[in-house]
Amino acid sequence: MNSPWRDRPIKESMKLFEDMRRGLIEEGKATVRMKQDMQSDNFNMYDLIAYRIKFMLA
Repeated sequence: MNSPWRDRPIKESMKLFEDMRRGLIEEGKATVRMKQDMQSDNFNMYDLIAYRIKFMLA
């Protein structure tokens, strides 16, 4: 089953990604996924997480 956000407009996705990178979205509240084959028999080919928010102490 596709995520309801899978076909979000590119401009909106890029804005959210930038907000993630700048620390404006809380840890665990958003991820970036790679669009892959949701019809594959291999569930490892479904939309994989490419980027997530993880705050670390420097």
